[in-house]
Amino acid sequence: MRKSTYVIIAIILINFILSAVFIPLFPSEIPTKFDFHGNVTSYGSRLTMLLMPVSILLCGAVAAAVIEKNGTVSEKDKRLAAIVVVITMLLLTANNVGILLKTYNML
Repeated sequence: MRKSTYVIIAIILINFILSAVFIPLFPSEIPTKFDFHGNVTSYGSRLTMLLMPVSILLCGAVAAAVIEKNGTVSEKDKRLAAIVVVITMLLLTANNVGILLKTYNML
């Protein structure tokens, strides 16, 4: 496996660990949608907080499979793709952490 695949796996694990730590702290119903002024417009189950880690898992799995696949793509292009994927997943992780913290602070 490529080094980038290990990084992708680590990012996925971090997201699930963070969610596993925060989700039990939330009440059974949490705000899930807000209007332009920050007012809550919809509530949902605390398990909806798993949508982001699952999305990151799917994104990472597809990206790792594409990067690992041997084909006519040059190593330079694979390296560039791995960098883009890792940066994207780090941004998604930052978003997930922000959502978890904002929800936790609203309670």
